[in-house]
Order: sequence, then C-alpha cells, then structure tokens
Amino acid sequence: LLAARPIPTKGATSATICIKQHEQHTTRKMSRLLAWYNHLLAARPISTKVATSAIIMGAGDVASQYLESKGALGLGDPANKLNPKPFQLDVKRTARMIGIQALLLTPFLHYYFRVIERVVPGQTTGAVLKKLAFDQGVIAPVNMAIFMSLNSILDTGSTKEIVPKLQHDYWPTLKLNYAIWPAANFISFKFVPQDMRILYISVLGLAWNTIFASMTNRPLETPKDEAHLD
Repeated sequence: LLAARPIPTKGATSATICIKQHEQHTTRKMSRLLAWYNHLLAARPISTKVATSAIIMGAGDVASQYLESKGALGLGDPANKLNPKPFQLDVKRTARMIGIQALLLTPFLHYYFRVIERVVPGQTTGAVLKKLAFDQGVIAPVNMAIFMSLNSILDTGSTKEIVPKLQHDYWPTLKLNYAIWPAANFISFKFVPQDMRILYISVLGLAWNTIFASMTNRPLETPKDEAHLD
C-alpha cells in the first residue's frame, strides 16, 4: 500500500505538466494572433477595423435574431418564449446592420479617436472624463440616431417611419447605452491603445450588438398593440 502512494502524485504531476504546456501553447498562439492583428492594423488600419466590426456586428445580429425566435432575454415577441419559432436568418437585416456599422460608423470612429486624442491629449483622469463627457454627451446620441434612421430607410425604402421609430425606440436604447458604455469607454480612454479601441469596443460590444440589433429592428407597435399592452 505504501509503495502505491507515489502513483497518484506522479499522475497529478503529469497532468499539471500537460495543463501548463497547453496553457503555454495557447498563450503563444494568442500572442502570434495579436501580433498578426497588430501588423494588419499598422499596414491597413481602416480596412482591418472595418472587417473586425463587420464580423462582430454580424455575429451580434445573428445571435439577436436567434434569441428573438426563442423569446429569450426579453427580445422579440414574448409569445415566442412559449412557442419558439424555427430560426430563420434574415440575411437582409444582418447585411443592413453590418453595412451601417462597418462601412459608415467604423471609419468615422477611426478618425474620431485620432481627433479627440489631439484635442484632449493624455490619459489622466481629468482628460479621460472630458473625452467621456463629449463621447457620451454628443457622439453616442448622434451615432445612435443616425444608425436607427438609416436602418429604417434601408428597411422600409422610405423616410416615413424615421420619426415614429426614433420616438418609439431611441430613448429606451439610449438609456441602455448609458448603463453600459460610460464605464466601458472610461476604460477605453484610460488604458486601451488608440489603434486597439475599435477592437476593444467591438469585442465588448458583442453582447451590446445583440440587444441593440433587436431594439433597432423591432417593429413599431400599432395603436391596437399599445392599447393591448396598457
């Protein structure tokens, strides 16, 4: 019995070595991936950021549509929670979301981050709070209004639903934005290198994009629907 005791220890040591080797291998792969991404940022900054935001916005919208079909997390028709619908991807909707985010807002953010660093340089707490005040007081509300308006035009083919859409969904979405992004952008301005901010925002925004896509694309309630809700 005493001679058998070292065997579990040896097994545990081997397992620990395997785990450490796996961690080191994963770390090396992540380091190479990050180095490759940094190389792309240096060589093709705008196209790299556009591709990054397109992938993450697309993933967020696909997740949003799936959750809507199941009535999960309060997204979509509440009736879908009791009777989930088969998931069918609305490719046009996803394409709209990707197009507005990647082709319009991402290039704007690329230059915006450069300009704001020149106007308010530094990463002191005072400088970061000034950037954050402008970002959340001006840029976020304007960007959200532009996004919702363009999505409405591309979805309906007219401008008639822009005002009703903004009246219905703009303020609830903006309030949700203020629950998430001030703290996230404080970290961004304080600690994240300028060229990595769109990647940081995009990755952090995967969950946000899932909710934002649903709120941006939910249908307007008819007077009958609103009376029923009341």
